[in-house]
Amino acid sequence: MPESQYGAGCQQNKGCFVPGKGEIQHDPLWLGQAGETYMKQQDVAYVERPQGDGMDFTQRFQAGVAGCQGVHICQFQTLSSAKAYCNSNPECKGILHRTPKPDGDVQCAGGLGCYEPCKGKLQLDEMFLVTEGQLYERHMVR
Repeated sequence: MPESQYGAGCQQNKGCFVPGKGEIQHDPLWLGQAGETYMKQQDVAYVERPQGDGMDFTQRFQAGVAGCQGVHICQFQTLSSAKAYCNSNPECKGILHRTPKPDGDVQCAGGLGCYEPCKGKLQLDEMFLVTEGQLYERHMVR
């Protein structure tokens, strides 16, 4: 908690730390008051969803942001590099491994990789029922 608001040593010298839970969100007021957020170190598990269930996340990350390459969206050559990107971004919900088309590039769009970090909501995507791919859903292990 910011000392500017709660004083040195914070409330009755008990410390300036308050446990929190839920999703991390940008809060300009908190930053403006010199507040800092410390995230608990957690293990991250990626659960492979059943192939052909048609579930997909609604959004992808834009290419060119936070060191992410891609034609239009973030793409990675390996699952481990996609996991590293996803683990560093609290918005990331999982990774889609797109199966290359038989007549296309074996490394997907632009040859930049077939692993796509995802965000948004998990929902049924009927197009994903007919396209081949594998979805890895991110879970925080506490």
